[in-house]
Amino acid sequence: MSEPGAFTHETSDGKKAAQYRIVAVTNRGGVRSQNEDAIGISGWAFSGTEPTALEIAVDGAIPVIVVVADGMGGHRGGATASRLVAESLSKWAPSEPENFNGEIRTAIAHTSRRLLDDGRTRPELAGMGSTVAGVLLRPDGTGIAFNVGDSRVYQFNGGYLGQLSVDDRPPAAPGNNGVMTQCLGGGREVRLDPHLFEFDWSGGDSLLICSDGLHDVIDDVSMEDAFRTGNPAVAYKLVNKTLALGAPDNVSVVTIEWAPVPMTRENDSLIPVAEEHQFSTAPWGSVRTAAMPTTHAVADEERTKEVRQ
Repeated sequence: MSEPGAFTHETSDGKKAAQYRIVAVTNRGGVRSQNEDAIGISGWAFSGTEPTALEIAVDGAIPVIVVVADGMGGHRGGATASRLVAESLSKWAPSEPENFNGEIRTAIAHTSRRLLDDGRTRPELAGMGSTVAGVLLRPDGTGIAFNVGDSRVYQFNGGYLGQLSVDDRPPAAPGNNGVMTQCLGGGREVRLDPHLFEFDWSGGDSLLICSDGLHDVIDDVSMEDAFRTGNPAVAYKLVNKTLALGAPDNVSVVTIEWAPVPMTRENDSLIPVAEEHQFSTAPWGSVRTAAMPTTHAVADEERTKEVRQ
């Protein structure tokens, strides 16, 4: 692992802060008519039927939360559940640094309660639920991975990809159909037991958060190979490969990297993007987002790939 703080800058109060580069892609896949996945980044969530990509430069002077949620409960219920989870958990602001783990557990429990309450008061949303996988990134280069369900978090370190999350879905086998053992909401009162894992990361490391639409189609070895290329468009590459293999489910992928230079409004072009991307201002840094057409070409020649609808 690289030295901690290898890619940091000094904030106005003299503290060292991480610099992150986040690429997020969500696609309804090759079979489903709707997208019930959602991605949340520090309180801002996005999803939708059209293939969508987002690239962000993030100043990590404060904790950053990134999540992927995979909804369940029919088109409307699943999409609503994942959006609520992505918004609620990604905007949660930890107030006690010494109790991050406890606060994450409480935030997940409250979000699950909201899904249950909304499902009871709105018949069209009855039984809606969602998985969640995410990371809380601290300015000092440490973080917490958390998950409920079968969405996953990975860390690429030293040339190897390791899973930080724990699947709440045993592999399908005789007498076991691989049904998830816990999720947020779902129409049942249960005590959730979120999986938490503390990790260190620094320059050269990458994080991957994804829905099961990716890891049910592409194995971990193939994902690892994608990261080993050093191509900053890994998220696009993984989604494209999933689509090429049929993508029977919605697929959402987020990659997070340490960035080699401070990312400011004057220097936010670390990831070349197509001209049709529009800029907008957000609390965490610079945003580039676009609903991708049937064929979306990324500007950099090494990253030009098709993202098919």
